Amino acid sequence: MALKRSHGFTLIEMLISMVLLMGIIAVSSFAYSQFSRFWDGRVGHFYKTFYDIRHHDIIKTAISGITPYVAFNTKGHPRYYFEGKTTGFVAVSGDSISQPGKAAVIRIFVEQNNDFSYKLVYQESPMDKQLLTRTDQAIEYTYTVVVDKQISDVEFNYYGEEKSDSSQEAYQRKVYRWFSEFNSLATMIPPEKIQLKWSANDREYHWLIELTSPIFPLSRYSTTDE
Repeated sequence: MALKRSHGFTLIEMLISMVLLMGIIAVSSFAYSQFSRFWDGRVGHFYKTFYDIRHHDIIKTAISGITPYVAFNTKGHPRYYFEGKTTGFVAVSGDSISQPGKAAVIRIFVEQNNDFSYKLVYQESPMDKQLLTRTDQAIEYTYTVVVDKQISDVEFNYYGEEKSDSSQEAYQRKVYRWFSEFNSLATMIPPEKIQLKWSANDREYHWLIELTSPIFPLSRYSTTDE
């Protein structure tokens, strides 16, 4: 009885198959690498943009929560705790970042980097551990967020009532305008709006935030004497 001879792959056929397989793997690897680079770039940019928007929205919410908080100066007179300058401001917000829905002393300001460029910084000090009672009280800021690392053309402006020096100011028409500096500790008048502009990463940012107005004017119960 004759045995059937089994046929397998020859050495040449094996070599050809391996070369073809290696070629397919090389082409597939290159295609995957290109796709992965494209995907990472698009998705990375998307998430960075999303993070920046969300990041900014949270800080804007904290600023929107600024309230006409009252503290006492060195003479024991009540004052609204707000001081706005050309490089930033300090106030009390009822909706902090570290503890949403809770009060904190907040400040946002411009700070110089080591390479002499500038960054926009947000800080807060939760009031659950340190209640603000005096205007000269030392504040320990325990939470810091860098809003933007490389900024230029920064502008802080504050909209509010212009303080009158007249003794008849109660009978005069109130005048409102924009200020580059606004010190409620001295005027006993809180701002009604904050405007913040800056440029970063070839983009321009413009925040216009309306603030909570006091229920009653503090000037009725105090004097402007420091």
